[in-house]
Amino acid sequence: MKAIKLCTEYLLDPLGIDIPNPRLMWNCEGGQRQTAYQIVAEKWDSGKVASSSMHADYPQKLADRERVNWKLRLWDENDQPGEWSEAFFEAGISAWKARWIAGDYVPKRNRRYPVDCFRKVFRADSVEKARLYISACGEYEARINDRRVGDFILAPGSTDYRKRIQYQTYDVTDLIRSGENALTVELADGWYRGSSGAKGRTCTYGTVTRLIAQLEIAGGDGGAQTIVTDESWQWSSDGPIRFADNEDGEIVDASMTPSYAQKAKPSPIDVPLTASNNVFVTEHERFKPVEKIITPGGRTVLKFPQNLCGYLAFRLNAKAGQKIHIRLGEMLDDAGEFTQKNIQCVTRGKASPLQEFTYICKDGINAYKPKFFYGGFQYALIETDVPFEPDDFTQIALYSDFPFTSAFDCSNGLINRFYRATEWSLKSNSTDIPSDCPTRERMGWTGDSQVFFGTASYLADYAAFARKHLRDVFDRQWKNGKLPQIAPYANEDWFMWTMNGSVGWADVGILMPWRFYQKYGDRRILEDNFEGMLRYARFMISRCGKPGGVYAKPLGISRANRKYAVNAGQSYGEWAEPKDVRAFVWTDFAEPHPEESTAYTAWVLGVMADICELLGKKEPIAELREYSEGAKRAY
Repeated sequence: MKAIKLCTEYLLDPLGIDIPNPRLMWNCEGGQRQTAYQIVAEKWDSGKVASSSMHADYPQKLADRERVNWKLRLWDENDQPGEWSEAFFEAGISAWKARWIAGDYVPKRNRRYPVDCFRKVFRADSVEKARLYISACGEYEARINDRRVGDFILAPGSTDYRKRIQYQTYDVTDLIRSGENALTVELADGWYRGSSGAKGRTCTYGTVTRLIAQLEIAGGDGGAQTIVTDESWQWSSDGPIRFADNEDGEIVDASMTPSYAQKAKPSPIDVPLTASNNVFVTEHERFKPVEKIITPGGRTVLKFPQNLCGYLAFRLNAKAGQKIHIRLGEMLDDAGEFTQKNIQCVTRGKASPLQEFTYICKDGINAYKPKFFYGGFQYALIETDVPFEPDDFTQIALYSDFPFTSAFDCSNGLINRFYRATEWSLKSNSTDIPSDCPTRERMGWTGDSQVFFGTASYLADYAAFARKHLRDVFDRQWKNGKLPQIAPYANEDWFMWTMNGSVGWADVGILMPWRFYQKYGDRRILEDNFEGMLRYARFMISRCGKPGGVYAKPLGISRANRKYAVNAGQSYGEWAEPKDVRAFVWTDFAEPHPEESTAYTAWVLGVMADICELLGKKEPIAELREYSEGAKRAY
């Protein structure tokens, strides 16, 4: 019997984790049953442990930068040991020498700016090991000697930048050469300052984008050097990317190169930096067009085989100054013309998202793919006087790099298609957050995420991704225990704030950890989130029996039952039903919806009581059971 798929905290050979006592995990192949295991690392030997469990806690608390190489062997049902399997993990850093820096300009809230370009030139005499620790308020792409650092697209990922910012750790040993080197970083608006939500509002978290980076090099001669972001870094905003936005696209002038003629400026911000502890957003499937369409209006549209989340790349020959304009969408309209109406929201004459690119060519071969955009599309409208062939364009899928763990195929083509559509729904709504769509809103709706968790966790190893989502959820918890309908915050309309705490949505804070435990056998997800979960349960209790206000329905139940019914506060109820069943009216946002709210309260408080039983938290159980059973009677 052999151990396979060795992981640390659900991740394969992770760099830069910040979990003090990480868990080691594995699967088996060969044999029928694991009866024992042994783990050996530099500072620890578990000895032979009689257990069928396929995970173990690393007993040593990790120090900053500590790398642990570990190996594992298993005993089968005949008590025969198998061969050793090996893996590693490495801790990140908690104390930063680097400082936050920004471009040398004062941004205005209603203006958009080119991508910032930063550079630091340094010498390295010898390199045995090198690590780059980096993050941004915005989105970054780093290069060393013009070679890309890592494969994380849209880094550092999406969080509530007021509460915490993720950083990444990269092994850059092979990118650094003996002698002079250049570390360059492009910094775009991203989720921090760019368009957000259905209406494309900007400056969700601030107006000043920032960068922090710390490059640590260990030399073969025992020497060490650290390069950090500070005011010595060069900066300019005259690079080729003149505009970049997650939703709206990019404007690129291939003839331009950054001058780095100015200096960066310090721009401190007091927000914790935390390791991602998650899979990265990376490129995946690539597709060529399956059809070149000339629409009735004479426009050229490329159709691809799959509607997906990602971007479009091209490579073609052009003359300097020629332009290529591209728009991406999901469908053609009834007249056979390209349309974006199904994905756009128009507010005060401004449509969002635009999902478009303008590329100004240089002489010769022009190769382009976006750096700071993603969107949903199957069709691309191409407007250009540059001669091209359909094969010059490539559709690239973009999603979080969790491994898929299931497959399905049967004799019924329609069922197979349904399964594939479900897979693509997961892929296209996993860009560091579980979104509702990759086009219009792109928000982390918690009702969607809690309902879909069961499906997602069968299709893929979803644990690290879901754990990160729960951090986003609890980052946004109110003092009274209320949990959000969207996480992270996404510049929602004011009237939507009243819907935070809505049953079915906010219940993600209890239902997802519980399902996570049931699926993965992971008690730590319950322990780590327990206090926040209990606060939310008590928030649910606080709504029971309260008067519901002017839009509340009379319940017509006894006073004893009314104590446990939920007829106060807004909730979505049976949200977005078909129009022929019940068309949406604005009072759906104002009514308490006692049927759904009371039913969810009975269920969720019962689940929370079960969690308390499991964890041995006796004190809250009586109250939770009382209100769970009381809400059931009231319903």
